[in-house]
Amino acid sequence: MNGGNFTVTATDNVGLSATPASVGFSVLPAPQTITFGPLSNQFYINPPITLSATASSGLTVSFSSGTPTVCAVSGTTVSYINAGLCMITASQGGDADFSAAPPVSQSFQVIIGPWTVTATSSSPCPFFGTLSLKQSSSCSFVVQNPSPTLTTIKVAIPGAGGGEGGGQSGEIDPDDFAITTNGCPSSLAGGKTCNVTVTFTPDGDDLALYAAGGSLAYLQVTGKAKAVLAYSTLTGKAEDPTVSLSPTTSSSSPYSFGSTSGTTTFTLTNNGPTTLILGNTNSIKVTGKYFELGAGTDGGVPNCTNGLSVPAGSSCAFYVTFTKPASGSQTVIGSVTITEMR
Repeated sequence: MNGGNFTVTATDNVGLSATPASVGFSVLPAPQTITFGPLSNQFYINPPITLSATASSGLTVSFSSGTPTVCAVSGTTVSYINAGLCMITASQGGDADFSAAPPVSQSFQVIIGPWTVTATSSSPCPFFGTLSLKQSSSCSFVVQNPSPTLTTIKVAIPGAGGGEGGGQSGEIDPDDFAITTNGCPSSLAGGKTCNVTVTFTPDGDDLALYAAGGSLAYLQVTGKAKAVLAYSTLTGKAEDPTVSLSPTTSSSSPYSFGSTSGTTTFTLTNNGPTTLILGNTNSIKVTGKYFELGAGTDGGVPNCTNGLSVPAGSSCAFYVTFTKPASGSQTVIGSVTITEMR
């Protein structure tokens, strides 16, 4: 039975002449209440929160913002517009069976927080990893303006692009770090953020810094009078590619093909701590009139092709074919050169 006004009439059913009697009464909708728990304070740069509340009737609860200049509500999602007190009201208007529930309000602070430069890339940023020379890695950063007003800023890596460092232990060596994407304007509005991408490409002077912790630089946000508002350290390491050949060869102990034509498989193993990348063109060269790169397979070991990435501890194979001279007896010499490893 729904709520409303009703009338009940009583009559004589035994044939006597009696005056019918009527009585009226009301059936009221059942009351309901809302359960809406407290909300935690949020930093402006946090993702929107999802609201949750229940009505004792089981009906759906709706939400609204009582402070639209600070926060906005769409469905059950709260987004932040400015710093300040955000007030959210939970309501349930009732239906034919339940009366409207008393609204329940909760509030929380939207906090701007201090200036920050935060690495958003996955681990290991802001450590850019250990790379071979000429390799690169990138990290993304978010710059956040905590002030309520527009602030003039500059985002830079002091000393970047200044040429080679000296490679001294513990030296700040920013020459191999570069801002490759700068989404920060010259003035950043209050409470807003911008994004910066930094790329690390080590070169020869970084090798000496490996044991000392690697190259070091700073991504800085400066304001007026070059005051540093926030910074993040940038570190990365470099190590020379380390490889070995099997069968082992050297200038004093070259590999002998013997006196017959044939193809020999050479295995190149990456003994370094980082992935080795072969050059994109002519990474393996064979010289000598009677020697040339051949073709073949070596039990699942990939061929050492141009541009191949060889993980640390892994190998690839290449093949050298010897074609003996048509006549005469002589010793012929060829050589293998592996270049453009990074």
